[in-house]
Amino acid sequence: MSEEDFKAATEQFEELMPAWQGALSALFAATSPLAKAGRYYGPDGVNEFRGFPRPAIINEFVGIFFDILFAFFSKLAVLGLAATVDAVIAFVMVTVTYVMFRKLYPATYSRI
Repeated sequence: MSEEDFKAATEQFEELMPAWQGALSALFAATSPLAKAGRYYGPDGVNEFRGFPRPAIINEFVGIFFDILFAFFSKLAVLGLAATVDAVIAFVMVTVTYVMFRKLYPATYSRI
């Protein structure tokens, strides 16, 4: 990271996490007997920008959106644009479902 990029990042995020600490969440998820399958782990600090591993606070639809976007870009890279129609339809359907669900059941998030 260049000195200029480092200064810009520290201005935006205040203090940056050291690289060794940034790797702890992935190491914890991969090696700890306390880690649960299918969970995401991230830093426990403010806005999850720094800190030690803990279960990440994520939205229930994040995994679905990720899977659909992954399918879209995989098909786009391998098969071309015409093969991505099903992924686009799925993305639209999940987005509409998510928006309507949030209108019926507003989200309330709290720190663990």
